[in-house]
Amino acid sequence: MIREAIAEAGVAGNTVIIFTSDNGFLNGEHGYGSKVLPYEGASRAPLVVYLPQHENSGKGLRCNELTANVDVYPTLLDFAGVSYPDDIDGKSWLPLYNDPDTPTHAVLPLMNVWGPDEVNSYGVVTRDWKFIRWPWDEGDFEVTEESYHLAEDPWELENVVARPEAKETVSELRELYDEAVTDWIERGVKYHDYERFGPWFKR
Repeated sequence: MIREAIAEAGVAGNTVIIFTSDNGFLNGEHGYGSKVLPYEGASRAPLVVYLPQHENSGKGLRCNELTANVDVYPTLLDFAGVSYPDDIDGKSWLPLYNDPDTPTHAVLPLMNVWGPDEVNSYGVVTRDWKFIRWPWDEGDFEVTEESYHLAEDPWELENVVARPEAKETVSELRELYDEAVTDWIERGVKYHDYERFGPWFKR
């Protein structure tokens, strides 16, 4: 219906269509029905981009590169031919539209600071791996770390954070995590109580 309306308005050849969502949803995975937890079912979201005047449109190309909602801002500006600062977090999807195998983010932060403190978490995700830290340590809870080899375990069924064979990779992920937390502390917004999370997420 939307595409029909765009065509009727006579702007179909000059209208970019982006279909996405702010999050996925867990439907029983890990025993949860929720959208805020850092597992793949909740953190992944659908994304379809249609740029009508581009030569790759209509080819049904798929991309496996690492992207996130921070990429929407530079993408929209790039599609409109508007320049934007180089030091922002996001990266335009236009290079991916040109070539789906174009490298994008090497790592992205994955966070939840919504809801009760018990479910707040911070982590980092690469194309093949994920590291999560749960800082709540009161009552029946204790500080917990998880790591998943997404390339081999996309359903995140085996936490390898303490496995000897994953020790080197987990150590590298912890370093990426520490860098992400430092970035939160140094560049995070200074309102709505977000400042308290940086020190809390530190290992």
